[in-house]
Amino acid sequence: MIRPLAPTAVVVDYGGTLTRSASLAHRPHGGHLLTVLADHGITLPEEARFDYDQALPLHQQLANARAIGELIARVLAVHHIDCALDPRRLAEEVFDQAGDVPVDAQAARTLAQLQDEGFDVVVVTNTCRTQEQRAKTLAGAGITARLVASSQLGVAKPNTAFYTHVLHLISGDPGRVLWVGDDLIRDVAGPRIHGMHAVYVHPDGPHGPGAALAVRAGAHATIAHLRDLPDLLAAPRR
Repeated sequence: MIRPLAPTAVVVDYGGTLTRSASLAHRPHGGHLLTVLADHGITLPEEARFDYDQALPLHQQLANARAIGELIARVLAVHHIDCALDPRRLAEEVFDQAGDVPVDAQAARTLAQLQDEGFDVVVVTNTCRTQEQRAKTLAGAGITARLVASSQLGVAKPNTAFYTHVLHLISGDPGRVLWVGDDLIRDVAGPRIHGMHAVYVHPDGPHGPGAALAVRAGAHATIAHLRDLPDLLAAPRR
């Protein structure tokens, strides 16, 4: 039997932990850019759209608020497309056009349960979307937890500055903080290096092949869904 954890704060990753659908379905691809530019009376040639889509994955990995705007500006310049609009604003419109990955309803209820039980809950996300856009998605799911977004912070997981910022926000002992997420590097190894506990989320759960890797990365346990987390926790002692 897994020993219960007794954290005072729970940090929960967004993509793949609070959400269950594939983020690729909501990526800001060239079709969305085509639509946004058309709304402003600007034509995006097929070759420009292709170049944008080819470079998009790399820019998304940067997970900062400038990345997609800079990509749009570069594509427009390379293809000699006259556009006086602010690329950063265009990027926000592209994200709005794409829509955000929806929060899983059961995961949202679990966060509410944790807050009701007295845990300090923080949601973290690596994203190029503005903090306001992601916060709107959380609010739409009824989530009131604080949000730390890489786009606002300027650094992303697994950068040390991201973890230290979260710890400063919580103002707690790292040993009383539990980090929950679906990435072994960003959500398990990274938090463990900074003194926090970690629980790995994977659809195969504790009996899947990923569980052994999670243990080696330092995870306290592996769960199949966020709804399984409360069973691992003892009530917080303040």
